Amino acid sequence: FAAGVVEGFYEDEGIELTIAEGKSSATTVKTVQSGQDDFGIAGANVLLAAVTNEGVPVRSIGTYVQKSPLGFVWHDGHPVEAAADFEGRELFVQPGFSGNSLLPLVFENVGVDESEVSLVSVDPAAGNTKFLQTESAISLLFQNGDYLRMKKKDPRVQFTSLNDFDVNLLATTLFTSNSLIEDDPDLVSRFLTATQRSWEWSAENPEQAVDAAMTLFPEADRDIILEGFNVTLGLAQLPSAAGHPFGWTAESEWLSTASILHDVGEIDDPLSIETYFTNEFISDSAE
Repeated sequence: FAAGVVEGFYEDEGIELTIAEGKSSATTVKTVQSGQDDFGIAGANVLLAAVTNEGVPVRSIGTYVQKSPLGFVWHDGHPVEAAADFEGRELFVQPGFSGNSLLPLVFENVGVDESEVSLVSVDPAAGNTKFLQTESAISLLFQNGDYLRMKKKDPRVQFTSLNDFDVNLLATTLFTSNSLIEDDPDLVSRFLTATQRSWEWSAENPEQAVDAAMTLFPEADRDIILEGFNVTLGLAQLPSAAGHPFGWTAESEWLSTASILHDVGEIDDPLSIETYFTNEFISDSAE
């Protein structure tokens, strides 16, 4: 998005885009629903829960991180691959972290008894330091976030994706209110055209894209931002989206994500799939 502002892609579409400081996904859903913000980014799990459980009238218009960055961080020599790798070890989790509810499904898929794993609740601010000091520990984190910050301190730490345990969830989705889709579809279309150009340009010019982000967030660690963006590009599209533009998402992925969230108790019975997302504003030929 920052690249689109700096390079003038949004201006080309007649949009004066303001990028606000990030909030939690739940807060962003509320500000978009109320009309305080026109568009927002949230975890697909949060959007699905808001729409299903609370009837919040918002809808995804493009999912730009389709492969979940959630996974386990571990120290070199102490891998996390099979049931025996979990048994008798401490697993650090942050209270309220979005991946916590998925752990029973991971344990079931890998064949480990939950009682054999010691779940340790850690403060987000101190948890990374504690992990780095505990050689046998495992931590549940994001590959394009805290994992990179820890790896910068200790290059030996490793990462295993939840996808490797057959827990595949859509991740970061762009959304707006149903009222904006109905009342001003032209704005939504122009916004998506500029966003698509931004993603395509950024994928081809990652260094310049990060430079654009640094103009908005000068206090950020540039090395971490660049590495995180490169990781995110690898998570941007699933095989089901092959041949389609960034953001286009297969219906099957939304169905699968909703099914998993229902199974772990995060959402009630799923609604019709078109309630959650649309691909109608994503062009196959943005110029």
